[in-house]
Amino acid sequence: MPGKSKQRKQILIIDDEEMILDILKRRFERMGFDVKTAEDGAAGVKALGNHIFDLIICDLRMPHCENSTDILQLSRVNMPACKFVYMSGQLLSEQHIADILNNGADMFLKKPFSSLAKTTQQLADLIR
Repeated sequence: MPGKSKQRKQILIIDDEEMILDILKRRFERMGFDVKTAEDGAAGVKALGNHIFDLIICDLRMPHCENSTDILQLSRVNMPACKFVYMSGQLLSEQHIADILNNGADMFLKKPFSSLAKTTQQLADLIR
């Protein structure tokens, strides 16, 4: 449509590691995305009530979040087109990762990332 400005894609990052939040936020902002962060599950749920996101990147386990699958389910109800990515620094079995994906996550990332540039590009490609 002529004259219509293209709206920037919205990303929410939920993680209890400040360094992860900061690194990912800065990287995605440089790529042209609007980024919100939440330092725990409660802040993540609050952000879900206030914004519509194109991509949510969520740590699998963190404080103030008894079950991070609640965040996934809430995002699916309110934003069915939103892509949802779990990440974790914990050693998980292949079966556990398969279960995460079978329960609705679009992707799973292991922390630390082997390549920040490659990882953020993969995530950006999910919503472009």
